[in-house]
This record gives sequence, structure tokens and C-alpha cells, in this order.
Amino acid sequence: MLPQPSLNTPRRPWLRVATGLASRSLYAIASLLLCASAGAAVKYQSLEEIRAAVLDYVKREYQPLGKITDIEINQLDPRLNLPACEQPLSVAPLAGQRRAGNATFGVRCDGARPWTVYVPVRIASTTTVMTAATALARGTVLKESDLVPIQRDTATLPHGYFTRAEDLVGMELRRPLRPGEIVSQAAVTVAAVVARGQQVLLVVDDGAVTVSMKGEALEDGAPGERIQVRNLSSRRVIQGEVLDRHRVKVAL
Repeated sequence: MLPQPSLNTPRRPWLRVATGLASRSLYAIASLLLCASAGAAVKYQSLEEIRAAVLDYVKREYQPLGKITDIEINQLDPRLNLPACEQPLSVAPLAGQRRAGNATFGVRCDGARPWTVYVPVRIASTTTVMTAATALARGTVLKESDLVPIQRDTATLPHGYFTRAEDLVGMELRRPLRPGEIVSQAAVTVAAVVARGQQVLLVVDDGAVTVSMKGEALEDGAPGERIQVRNLSSRRVIQGEVLDRHRVKVAL
């Protein structure tokens, strides 16, 4: 029989050394894992980069619409922990809001961990608008002397204002205007060039041949409008499109 080991046999020194090395190795591995975990911690999106993206968008997209005098971007909540975006941020205004005054912009990240945050902004800007130089009656066909350009805060302007006098010259007022009142699209229409009772040329153009005959306008009409006219030869009443001050295009 092989001799049995004595229970009183002392522990071998090399075993203690190996055990110590194993413990230190495990400690080193755990330390490395903790360091790696810390390095892989989620990085958060800089709030200043979000504000900068909104500022750049407003300056780029809104400047052509008027002279921007101030842009005030609200401070974002410092507790807002958004994952850092690995792509450029995209910015867009909310639909249906005015181009100036109080506005809200959505800032979106389309990366692997997408998110959207909404940023309130106050935009102050001015632009040139055309106003009435004096009191103008309904039916006035506008001349350049009837108009005065002034600078106004774009946040207070009605929809459809005009910035150039040449866009209004020749237009007819639908309603009276007070001195200094802004001329809006709702206040004007294309002036009639053909008057009711006026003799006109009725033009028939089938592409191959053009025929003209005398007619009478039964309604006022502006270029492009359809009015009723009477053929003076046949006395027939038909519709036609006003071409200019003297001609109305009719169908065969």
C-alpha cells in the first residue's frame, strides 16, 4: 500500500505563493473591468451644442426675411441628459408658427439612440413694408406716390404684406386705407383693364388661324379674368378671357 499523507504535514510554501498570485490577478482583472466600464459610460449631448444648432439655423434661414435684431434662446434644463449624437443635429421650426416673435424649434438626433428636444426662442426682426402715403379710397389704382416704405417689427405684421412698391403699382384697392396703414394682399386686387359697356375685340385663336370681331364687354375685367361679352354681329352672349385693355379671347 502506498503511504497515506500525514494530517500533520505542513502546507507547502509554493501553494501559498500561487494562491497569493491568483488573488492579485483577480484584483487586477476586476480593476481593469471597472476602468473599462467607466470608459464605456454614456456620454451626454452638450446643451450648448443644441443651442448653437438652433442659433445657426435661425441666422441662416430667417435672415433673408428681414433684419434680425435679436435672438434669445431659453436656457435648457441642466438635468436634461440626452445621449451624445454621433451625427449632425437637425433643426426645424414647429409647423404653423410665425417667422418672428415667440417660436419653438425641434432639435433632433437621428443617430443610433435618437431623440428630439424642443427649444423655445424669441426672434426679433424688422423688414421694409409698404404703407399708404395718404388716405386712399376704395377703387384707387395705386401709383408709386401713393406708397411709403417703413421699417416694422415682423412679429406684428399681417400675412401677405408687400416689401416693394413695384409689386403694388397698378393694383386696385378693395377697401379704403388710412395714412400709414400697411398694404396687405387682402386689401388689393388686380385692376380692371376692361370696363362694362366698352367695345373690345373678340379674338378666336384655334392655333392655325386667328379671327377678330367686334364685341361689347358686359362686365369689368382684369387680365386673366373671365367675363361675359356680346358678339355685336350675332348678338350672342359668350364668355371670354381678358387679354389686355382691348382684347378678349373667346372660344368658337
